[in-house]
Amino acid sequence: MSRLPLLIGASGKRTFDKKDPARDRDLADTVRHRFDTIFDKLDRDYPNTPKILLTGAAFGTDLIAADAALKRRNDGNPGWAVIALLPFERDEFRKDFDEGPNGPKGSGWAERFAQHKAQFDDLMKVADEDRDKGAPLVIVRELPKLLAAASEGQPLSRALTVEDLQGKSNASRDEHYEQVGQFIAESAMIMIAVTSANESADTEKATGGTNRIVAYRRAGHDDVGAKVANKSRILRRTIREPIAPPSRFVWLIDPYAVHPTFGSDDYPVTPLEPFSTRTSADHYLKATCGSAGVGPEEMLATSLLLVGRLERFNAEIATEGLTADITTIEPERLTERIRGVTDIISNRQTEKNRKARLSFWGMAALFVLAVFTFEIFAKFFNQEPTALVAYLGILMLILTVWRLARGAHWHRDSEDYRAIAEMLRVQHAWWSAGLHERVDREHLLGASDDLTPVRYTGTAIIAWLLMRSAWATPHPDWGEVRGTARTARDIKLSHARRGLRISGGGLAVRADKLKGREQTDPPDWIGGQLSYFARKARDREDKVLITEAGSWTLFVASGFLGAILCLLLAESAFFHSHVGFHSLKAVSSWPDRLFVPVTGRHLSPVWWMVLAGIAVYVRIQLRRRNDEDPLAPSFKIALLTALLLSLALVGAAPKLITMFGLKLDEVHAAEAAMIVWLVGLSAIAGAWRYLTERLNIEAEALDYRDAFVRFERAEHLLAADVDESGQPRDEERARAIVFELGRLALTENEAWLKSRRERPLTPVVG
Repeated sequence: MSRLPLLIGASGKRTFDKKDPARDRDLADTVRHRFDTIFDKLDRDYPNTPKILLTGAAFGTDLIAADAALKRRNDGNPGWAVIALLPFERDEFRKDFDEGPNGPKGSGWAERFAQHKAQFDDLMKVADEDRDKGAPLVIVRELPKLLAAASEGQPLSRALTVEDLQGKSNASRDEHYEQVGQFIAESAMIMIAVTSANESADTEKATGGTNRIVAYRRAGHDDVGAKVANKSRILRRTIREPIAPPSRFVWLIDPYAVHPTFGSDDYPVTPLEPFSTRTSADHYLKATCGSAGVGPEEMLATSLLLVGRLERFNAEIATEGLTADITTIEPERLTERIRGVTDIISNRQTEKNRKARLSFWGMAALFVLAVFTFEIFAKFFNQEPTALVAYLGILMLILTVWRLARGAHWHRDSEDYRAIAEMLRVQHAWWSAGLHERVDREHLLGASDDLTPVRYTGTAIIAWLLMRSAWATPHPDWGEVRGTARTARDIKLSHARRGLRISGGGLAVRADKLKGREQTDPPDWIGGQLSYFARKARDREDKVLITEAGSWTLFVASGFLGAILCLLLAESAFFHSHVGFHSLKAVSSWPDRLFVPVTGRHLSPVWWMVLAGIAVYVRIQLRRRNDEDPLAPSFKIALLTALLLSLALVGAAPKLITMFGLKLDEVHAAEAAMIVWLVGLSAIAGAWRYLTERLNIEAEALDYRDAFVRFERAEHLLAADVDESGQPRDEERARAIVFELGRLALTENEAWLKSRRERPLTPVVG
């Protein structure tokens, strides 16, 4: 599978000076140099990412950009390719390269138009020669014809024919150009426009002109643009108000600027920010390429955020040469290709998620270690800097882990990759059901700017696949949606087994993998999701119960240990005796007397510590008893744990004095050790709860359970109306169910992303 490409859109003027063909040629050369500079810098900044130019192939800007991309490929850079998007059939489109009655007149223009036509013919020749190549440089795609009319809530009528488009200028012809421009503006990750900065869009009719496309990219449809979209089967239609339409950056090249101020290593463009306030039509009335005055450097960096993430992804998956993949996809293989892309993203998400969770666990463990280290310094070595240096070293290590995880974007990328993979899974299901709908036009509408790159990545991937398949009609494959079973599958969502079980099932899962019995989900969408949610819901619910049982036990044990310490201190202060301490010491020596032949002396503290650990472990294994009141059983085992720890610490006191040369007697050494542990137990309990909260485990369990119910219902609804081969009898009803199920999955995906993507890794404090 190739790397994911950067889609670069280009739109601009055809003629730069309608009076002087020589100046028109000079301005074209200036624009060509700017494109060369932009493409050079993109290659330097993003060397692992293939680039695909989307162009309408009209003379002027479109062909200049295509020539610049072709030049890079011809110079030995396989990371570039061109997709020429034509508004209608090639021969009909070629008529626009003739001198028309409304075109510029005078000496030199005939030669100029002949040059334009030769450029177009050369581009088409490359595409024809590449048609059967494994790695084509250029492909040509004619956009589907607009439909003659559209009425809300009614099916669209017949498509226009080539004969309907005859003539040099008519409304139908202009609307097809508008369709090309809107599609490029919607699909491209970077959109480059070549026009004057002080021009505004035509608001009377949809011409497909550059300033209209710039306005659409920055603000969304106006009324005339929406009418074109409503007659198209490939364009984004009007967004539901008052949700703001997707709006994105545009890079402006003004060929008429006298002294453009660009450094030698800058992108020679003026970035134009997107508009999301007021109505879209308001922005068509202004100078389309005007700016709100935000700093160009800041806007340029913001416009490249998605490209930077794409580069990082491609650098991580790079296993083959850099190639811009525009090979043709046969209609029956479209779902196979989107599944391949989904699998690559899912694999990266799994790896990122593993590292993100390790960073959370590492931060929590280091926090606990830091607490213990500081308490040991304060109680035993407060005159020596060594322990304090160790504490400071642990703090620096916490900062290092934080910087590493944040710098490598483990947590953010993990959630973004998960969201994109889920989008593509739903798209795969929709295509498998024969649906034309696109998930990126349903998902994350009106989301914050921080989340929109997820949708835009999905947009680019889907557009890339559709262009390569020539907007193929999806081939229904219901086996990919829910398999071919004639009855609903019985996949249970139940609690984990009661009794003594390995916590979380982690060791059991690893054992199954070693034995070759790793659980695999059904390959179809609904079955795979049901199996995944059933398994994950049980696992997450179990982890919540483990946290409840373990953290409460440790927290209460800390309190009981504090109570024991209080009694020892009160006895010493008020009665000037240590009867309690000596009683604990006498009991603590029992293991030495019982197990000397096996272990030798001086291991009694270890035995008591092990027994304390076993007590906590038993409480965890009994977590499903008294689920409604986890505190009561925790109190009983916490008391036992505190007593066992007291015995361990009293028994260890003389050994600590001898080992470290402490200037304390046994009583004070034991009391100091108890203080260390009662603080440490609270720290462990707090870190444990921090992990559960920060990793959102309880919310995950609820989300998985809710999602399971939806998919289970869909499974039964679809299974209730299938024929002998397992295919739905009423495909329209089945498609409606799959469409709504996909929308519900996208809603859950958005809620998941918002609750987790915006919960960054932070140090444990307290």
